[in-house]
Amino acid sequence: MESLVKDKEAKGIFTLITTVFSYLTERINELVVVLASFMILDYITGVAAAYVEKRLESKKSFNGIIKKIFYMALLAIAFFIDFIIIFFAENVGVKLPLSGLFGIGTCCWLIGTEGLSILENLNKIGVPLPPFLSKAFTQIRNSAEKMTEKRDDE
Repeated sequence: MESLVKDKEAKGIFTLITTVFSYLTERINELVVVLASFMILDYITGVAAAYVEKRLESKKSFNGIIKKIFYMALLAIAFFIDFIIIFFAENVGVKLPLSGLFGIGTCCWLIGTEGLSILENLNKIGVPLPPFLSKAFTQIRNSAEKMTEKRDDE
């Protein structure tokens, strides 16, 4: 029962941080919703995979939640960098054609990472996987990296 209470506390903290994050950045969009959904699905499939492999441990489970919280912190940092860039650009009279480059890039990179982790967990559970899904998530992650590199080179 004590473990269940800790998990509820961790979920509550995660929900609070996610809510504050979306309020502060005003960047909640479809990509952030997809990322949050993937994070939840990754956690669930990770627990299921650990259960199937008889390696289920509450400490590892809790560490997984902590990791997800800090993914959201990383995303917040990326959106804050976008805010700072836009702020400075507007103060010197420059209108940028794109807002949210680092936030969107980080979000897509995390979606690719979470997607690959979900597939890995599903594989451990014994779910057959079409090979193109792994390639798709790898491509999403790589494209996010290239998106910001192109902007850096210009």
